[in-house]
Amino acid sequence: MDRPETSGEYETDELMRLMKCNDFILESQAEEVVESCLNKKLFFIKSAAESLSQNYKGSSHLCNLIFDCTLKRRKKNVTKKEKEASPKKEIQKSPTFNTISTYVEDTLATMLKKEFQPDCADSIFGELGGGIEWLPELISCKIWREMIYTLIESHPQCLMLNFAVKLISDAGYQTEIANVNTATQQLEIFTRIFLTSIDSLLSEYRNGEHTAQYETQLAELVRIVCQSEHTYLYTAALLEVLSREVNGIDSAACHHILQTLRSTLKGHEQETTAFRCAMLHTAEDQVASHVVQALLTMTSKQELNPADISHIYQQYILPHPPPAEVIRDPLFIEMLIDSLFHCDGSKVNMEHREKYIYLLAYASSVFESYKNKRRNQTRVELDVTRSAIERATSLIENLDEVLSELPDLLREARVPVVATGLLYFAETYLLSESRIGDLPVWPFVLIDQTASLHPNLHSTAFTLCTKLYEKVSKQPEAAEVIMERQRLLVDRFIHLFSIGFAIPVLEKIHKMYRDALIDSSLVRYFSIEVLEIVSPPYSKILSNLLIQLVSDEEIFEVSLREKHPIVSEFIAHYQSGQKN
Repeated sequence: MDRPETSGEYETDELMRLMKCNDFILESQAEEVVESCLNKKLFFIKSAAESLSQNYKGSSHLCNLIFDCTLKRRKKNVTKKEKEASPKKEIQKSPTFNTISTYVEDTLATMLKKEFQPDCADSIFGELGGGIEWLPELISCKIWREMIYTLIESHPQCLMLNFAVKLISDAGYQTEIANVNTATQQLEIFTRIFLTSIDSLLSEYRNGEHTAQYETQLAELVRIVCQSEHTYLYTAALLEVLSREVNGIDSAACHHILQTLRSTLKGHEQETTAFRCAMLHTAEDQVASHVVQALLTMTSKQELNPADISHIYQQYILPHPPPAEVIRDPLFIEMLIDSLFHCDGSKVNMEHREKYIYLLAYASSVFESYKNKRRNQTRVELDVTRSAIERATSLIENLDEVLSELPDLLREARVPVVATGLLYFAETYLLSESRIGDLPVWPFVLIDQTASLHPNLHSTAFTLCTKLYEKVSKQPEAAEVIMERQRLLVDRFIHLFSIGFAIPVLEKIHKMYRDALIDSSLVRYFSIEVLEIVSPPYSKILSNLLIQLVSDEEIFEVSLREKHPIVSEFIAHYQSGQKN
């Protein structure tokens, strides 16, 4: 019911209207209004009483009465059943006050959603000067917040609902608002959601980009950001700036999030590339238009061509080349690596191969810094990287000789970009549909060594092992043969665990076992090997994951635990930690 903004004097028309409202006698200002009517001689005492009584409907009293009757009746029925039932039979618990309250609130919320009129709500909102005194109290209750979220999805232009969502955001319910598409279109609200999400993501990234928690939060951020072009561009700009402001693992996390967002927008490579180049284009660092156009052409077609490569190459051999970030486009780098390191052979003509190698070496080795708005370059590692790429690509030209060339390949793998290329070489070889049967040893040596040398490649090696495990598991072979090949990949997971990629590996093994994708004997083998590697003190997350494997009786029977004391020791250590 509408109430006057302040107590005191009332207009005659307002007094008459209020006296005729349903259930006005239950309102807090009823006494004040009646007194004003009597003072202005609009009613005599008798007629005022008649007006109030005639308009009394008792809706709220009736609701309370039904509420109390329902609660008492349910309690009585349950008590009667308890007396009649046998001691072993479970009895439905008596509904509590909160349970009945929920019934009433749900019904009321459903009615409000059905009858809500946005124009009327905005009219009241405008009359009250953009403020509603009861709204802050309303949004403190979750059921009413959820009602507002539902209403604003149906009425995105409603001013009162948008104001309510802003109040909810101010109150700190960012996680809830993130699920409301309409609400996230408001810049202020979206910014708060983004800052909350990015802070949590940066923290989770330290455990690995393949942990379940990180992937869940990243997927939610991608869903919010990719709702529109505006939110994507705004987020991309923020991440680009943030990646320059922070260092180390936080900067890497920003780049990873940005790349994930971009890869989600399949079919829009040209637009995202254009935006990326625009952010790198400044008054001090002009990027030639034909360089940008060459990149746009290749990324949109997802195919390199010698003519565009030559245009870019000519710019980067100049004394003052464009920023290295321009050619550090992940899509462009992936295409360069594919053209040089694919297991089926180089896709580049020999006359242009030098240009491809130079651009890949330049993008991966040239260091740039800014001082007084001037860009300074360090090319100390350019020639070394360039030579390493040339030697590595020559060594893998003949697949039949890779095993004999393996020592030289491992030596070249000390260069990060060469290690990335060799890992891609192993991936294209192992995942090729034309290659079936027993797996050779040399790809696994490359996987283990590149992952050991370069922590940044842990994620890539892990993804490759996961894909290969899935491929091996689907092959039409005898169970013993498949398990033997799976064991080779479990060894790769153990190696990744030993060099620091522990949590994602543990989560993956646990998920595969839960989904019946791995035999219990292989999980037992994995667990014993892992327990041989680790020692106290254990992190909480590692303990919680590992205990689920070693305490499972299908994996470790009592006799097996006795056979492997290290398992019993870990369980005892975990249980003592829980008590403390």
